[in-house]
Amino acid sequence: MIDRQSLNHIDRIDPLFVEGYLSFNGWEKNGEIPNRKASIWQRKIDRDFFSVILPISQELRDFSARICELIEVLEIVEKRSASEIILSLIDQNIIAQEMQREILTFRFSFLYQSNSIYREIPTQQIGGILTSLQTLFYAVGQYKSYEKLNDKVKALNSSQYLQESNTASNSKLTNDIKKQSTLSLIETFKGSFGVKVATCKLRNQQLNLLEQEDPLTEIISETFFNLIEKSNCKDKKELMIELQKNHKKCASSYRNFLNNLIRTESDIYINWGSMNSRKGGRTSLEYSEALATFEFITKMEMENPESYEIVGELIAANKDKKTLIIEHKDSDKKITAKISFDIDTLQENELTIGKLYLAQITEVLSRNSATGEEKMEYEITNMQIAKIR
Repeated sequence: MIDRQSLNHIDRIDPLFVEGYLSFNGWEKNGEIPNRKASIWQRKIDRDFFSVILPISQELRDFSARICELIEVLEIVEKRSASEIILSLIDQNIIAQEMQREILTFRFSFLYQSNSIYREIPTQQIGGILTSLQTLFYAVGQYKSYEKLNDKVKALNSSQYLQESNTASNSKLTNDIKKQSTLSLIETFKGSFGVKVATCKLRNQQLNLLEQEDPLTEIISETFFNLIEKSNCKDKKELMIELQKNHKKCASSYRNFLNNLIRTESDIYINWGSMNSRKGGRTSLEYSEALATFEFITKMEMENPESYEIVGELIAANKDKKTLIIEHKDSDKKITAKISFDIDTLQENELTIGKLYLAQITEVLSRNSATGEEKMEYEITNMQIAKIR
């Protein structure tokens, strides 16, 4: 049953967008009705056979009535409310442009839940997904902002060219980058479980720059969308290329997002609405491919541990256990690490608490073969007193 409020949105539905929606969700076009200016779409689910008629023009007198009939069939097939389906049939780019924000809609299709709890998800699981998604957006936002800055400086042929480095991923997240990377939960669905999140609203001066360069909010959303799309392929070569475009911290954050996602044991469907009319779209990630991608990235990280330099203050050290704690100067992050070099090679032949050191850090991901539990450990492979200019 379509309520009055939902009926007000019918005229905003674009038939071409509905065609894409039907095709994406397993419907097949099976002919046209020339005199009625409509197309026939069919879908078989188990032993049931469904058919809908899609009007191809909003100018038709019976457009609203035909769309309502189509929605009533989709209610049965998708087991979702009419209001939720109508929102799915409206081009999300239009909504994104109206809100001046990038929008991501997530719909979960649980594989092993009974109908009685079909629309439920433990708060801990959805909390883990949203938290890890936000961490991923921060990581991508931080790296992409430095990448954009590098491109600008490089274009000016400046001697101050900021070489692509781990500084981007290990320094403190600036307030501006954090604001542009922050997501807000703006809607949850009453039908099949789903959530809608949006990036921050761009300021007027940022909107004026849209014609000159892509905003950071769009770049982050597109990076996430591409990762999901390439993860849903059996062959992970394109995914590897996409991961290599970004810093390893982005890959680790994406892996953590997948780890939270697979705990729900569900397929996920994503609709990206973008302020850029050339961007946006739909994609999905099957549970089996999410699991395979998680294992793929885990193997990558184990075989190719990340290594980077930091300048930090020595907080504590234990020569007998060969461990120390160093606080990263730029991010204030405290790192507990194993010492894997000869301390006697230090300039002062000793470690001095409170001094600043330049340390070479290697991140090592390990997994307990018995329990499957994973742990990120840190090793310091080289260290010397920092020379502060």
